[in-house]
Amino acid sequence: PEVQRQLGEATMLYAYRDFQKAMAMLLEVVRLCPRLPHPYETLGLIYEEEGHKKKALQLYLMAANLSRRDAAQWRRLAVLATEVGEAEQALFCLGKTLALTPDDVDSLWEQARLHTQLGQHRKAAAGLASLLQHRPHDAHVVRQLAISYTELGAADRAIELLSHV
Repeated sequence: PEVQRQLGEATMLYAYRDFQKAMAMLLEVVRLCPRLPHPYETLGLIYEEEGHKKKALQLYLMAANLSRRDAAQWRRLAVLATEVGEAEQALFCLGKTLALTPDDVDSLWEQARLHTQLGQHRKAAAGLASLLQHRPHDAHVVRQLAISYTELGAADRAIELLSHV
């Protein structure tokens, strides 16, 4: 009950933009109950509003790991990680998203795009091939998959893919 009261009060302080008091109270809640996701989420909101997106990302990751089953939360974290230039972290978050929602074509596309950006063409090709099963007539997917095959030295596979379009 005391922790719930502190958490409620900290949330109100956050809402009234008294960030310093809210942070102190939230850190106390974390000390008392480190497995609650809500204080990490609220701390992340404070840091994000103060312009510290990388620190916010780390706190959001703590909250997401404690919540585990929220695909939308993992997807938002992937977007934030991409915004702050943390491509590997974004890939981790997209992996969590896809583990919960394997047919999320937007996440599959973003994952393949990041793999390509990082020069991980084999992983990009695997993701694009999976995406192609969901979108068999999507010219963008076919084009990117052909590029990945070419980067992997499999021009014959790229030609075969393009000949079936």
